Amino acid sequence: MKLEKKIILSIMGGMLLGFTAFLSINYSMMYETTSTEIYDKLKGKSADLTRDIEEWLGDKQRTALALARRAQNLQDRSPANVRNYLYLVNQSANIDASMVYYKGQTLIHTEPDWALTPQEEEANMPYQTMLANGFNPTISKVFKSPINKIDNMVAAIAPFNGDSVATLVVEIKDVEEKVSSSNLDGGFAALIDVDRRLLVDPNPNFIGKKISEFNPELGWMEEKIFALKSGYIEYLVKGKVYLAFFDTIESTGWKVVLTLKKETAFANLTVQTKKLILISVIFFILGAIFIVIINILHEYWRREIELKRDEYEFILAHRSRISEIGELISGINHQLHQPLNSLSLLSSSMLSKSKNKTLTSEVLEENLIMSQKAIALMSTTIGMFRNFYRFDGNATTFCLKQCIDGVLQVLLY
Repeated sequence: MKLEKKIILSIMGGMLLGFTAFLSINYSMMYETTSTEIYDKLKGKSADLTRDIEEWLGDKQRTALALARRAQNLQDRSPANVRNYLYLVNQSANIDASMVYYKGQTLIHTEPDWALTPQEEEANMPYQTMLANGFNPTISKVFKSPINKIDNMVAAIAPFNGDSVATLVVEIKDVEEKVSSSNLDGGFAALIDVDRRLLVDPNPNFIGKKISEFNPELGWMEEKIFALKSGYIEYLVKGKVYLAFFDTIESTGWKVVLTLKKETAFANLTVQTKKLILISVIFFILGAIFIVIINILHEYWRREIELKRDEYEFILAHRSRISEIGELISGINHQLHQPLNSLSLLSSSMLSKSKNKTLTSEVLEENLIMSQKAIALMSTTIGMFRNFYRFDGNATTFCLKQCIDGVLQVLLY
């Protein structure tokens, strides 16, 4: 592999490594930021929902306390007079039913037929709840409506005189609607009572059941929700990851749980990551194209320089050949000077003797032989100089003796 290709591959590998590191760091930072935003969003929504439910329950509890104070201060405690106040409370506070129990007397209920004896009332849920709570104001556990056995209800209980009780019975339909209608994009809200049973869930088949009943694998989540006041959970159901934040309603022990699909929650992060990857790929391709163009230009200029160099070497070689030819001509001229002089003298001698009629056949033959030797000498000299100055660029081996003989011949002649 050529050095240029190695350099190009090294640069492109460095670019790829750099873009990968950049994407990893950027994704890590964006993931952390998005996780914080999701956590804050769920926590804020949960806090708002918890506060609304607390206020609703607090309003019912305050109404029960007001009824207890009024029942305590009544001079006329006849059932008819007390029931008039109960009707007034039901209408003004949107209460389904209310009742007052004076210790040792028959229960006074908004429904006249609901007249329990002291023994029956003290064995009933509201009074037993008050006993269990040390005769402090309290909200009872959720129970089904005694009329239709469907609606969920609670009792707001307020003691007075140390042993008497004022009770408001109210449906929690407003709370259930508040939870189920919570605006949570890509998620839902659930409400769990103190007995760990779902009061509100988008799946009606889960209502009234524990999480561990319809999905035993999530038993750990149920334990964690009721072990902590609030918290953040990530769990897996059918291959999908969910994020949940839970909070506690102090007055009842209920749990508000807000859940989001992680895929939905991180959808924006996924989009941003895809954009970053696309931008990085584009920059990488542009960088690679730029490097290839630079390499092509480099190769082009390198070839141009080599071409110029070859042209320059050709000119130098041409000049060298011209110089060699000049030296050859000079050498030939020098070496042919004597044979030519000899031929000139022989010709002059024969011409002179011919004019004087002293040219004999022996002299003529001798002069011709000497002339032939001079001509042969000139031919040999030209051949020696031509072979001596010849350049064979492809020669890889040569005979040293022939070279030495050639040099000696040139020197001798």
